[in-house]
Amino acid sequence: MAITKGQQSLSVGTEGNLLVMAAPASIITAGKTLKDITVTQLNSAAFVDITYDLTAGSGWAEATSQEDITDDRLTATQTFSRGGKESNTLAVQYVYGDTTNVADPLLVKGQKYVFAVRWATDHDADITSTSKFDLWMTEAGVKQRDQAAANSVFTKTQTIRPLAPVLRDVTPAA
Repeated sequence: MAITKGQQSLSVGTEGNLLVMAAPASIITAGKTLKDITVTQLNSAAFVDITYDLTAGSGWAEATSQEDITDDRLTATQTFSRGGKESNTLAVQYVYGDTTNVADPLLVKGQKYVFAVRWATDHDADITSTSKFDLWMTEAGVKQRDQAAANSVFTKTQTIRPLAPVLRDVTPAA
């Protein structure tokens, strides 16, 4: 690849360019997996758009990490390592207390959900077979009311536990 001179890559702002949806895990029918999710399913009423209930900063707090496997050799002058198990964690923080909120009543402790997250694309853009999503098969954990503060809004934070490998940047079936 040649050096790009005098020009830098463009960026996409986060405001208005994220879509986070959740649906009961039963959206994945018998014999199917996350990778089989379709445009029709993503556009169905089963998927609820929770994007605008999520708070800025901590609203969608995912982390990915990988353990190291140490490969120590008897006569080697250095220690080697290679990648081990990967893990994904997720916590969501959302507003609550108003009858228009959708995340709080939707996410019930112990229930299983599929999360579909579309990054760096206009929130209001149609979902098509070329849309890229991260797909999470999860179980909702306990809800924690966050500390009330002056000049703020009421929020809850909830741990969401992945139950399967997270699929990144996948396109839905037509």
